Amino acid sequence: MNKLSSFLLSGAICVTTFYLSSCDKDESFPTSGIKGLPTAITSDNQTLRLAYTENRLSELQWSEGSTLRFSYTSHALDNLITLPPKGVADGYGSTTFEHKGTTIQISSSGEPSLDITHRLSMDLDENGIPTRITDLGSFRHSGENQTQEHPGESYTLFTTCPETGSLSKMEIYSRTDSTLLATYTYTYDNRRGMAGLIDLPIWFPYYWEYTRRYSNDIREHLFLNRTHNVTQITYTDQRSSTGENLLFTYSYGSDGYPRFVEQAGEQIEIHY
Repeated sequence: MNKLSSFLLSGAICVTTFYLSSCDKDESFPTSGIKGLPTAITSDNQTLRLAYTENRLSELQWSEGSTLRFSYTSHALDNLITLPPKGVADGYGSTTFEHKGTTIQISSSGEPSLDITHRLSMDLDENGIPTRITDLGSFRHSGENQTQEHPGESYTLFTTCPETGSLSKMEIYSRTDSTLLATYTYTYDNRRGMAGLIDLPIWFPYYWEYTRRYSNDIREHLFLNRTHNVTQITYTDQRSSTGENLLFTYSYGSDGYPRFVEQAGEQIEIHY
């Protein structure tokens, strides 16, 4: 799995609660005062900062300056706004979530091709937990007309652990002939999840993991750690029978929450 270059993030303020300012290696971070509500996840070469309105996530910011803002209508997450670092001409983007019963229609577009939209359809079960994402492809808009640029090539099935509510498997199939293309399996510890108190819709960690599945950085897999913390992600390419294991080793504080994660020899600190 190559590290996914995220469609994420840039700098801004969360006026109502925590603002996570720019940082360097020696910066001290403000605290939320609440375990399970991280304000920053840091290492020597990368920092992810999180901002909230109460416990509701309002912004993610990476140290290179890109920002992802979360927009809500009432209690529903309906939009993600991507902002580039200051001084970067292109990089603005938007993802909308349109809720229709047990289906969420997801549309994403971004510079430099704002006239092209990529669409996904997410199916939910009776408890609001995702069971499937279908890639519908990309569409070009011209006035009120639209034409399909590229067809969607795959659909993805999710398996959830009934005891913990955590994502346990993601299987990707060809839309053409339903051939299994790849699987991702997830193993967790039995300790308190470092993101357990972040207020997000129950479906969001599945969507996020689907879009971040190529990443080898624990910061990109943060939202898996709701009930417990992911310790291993196993990727298998079913066509070649090759794959990769990502291992995450945690060190816990006396309160039972993770304070450090080691991945591929890199130590990452979690700030609450």
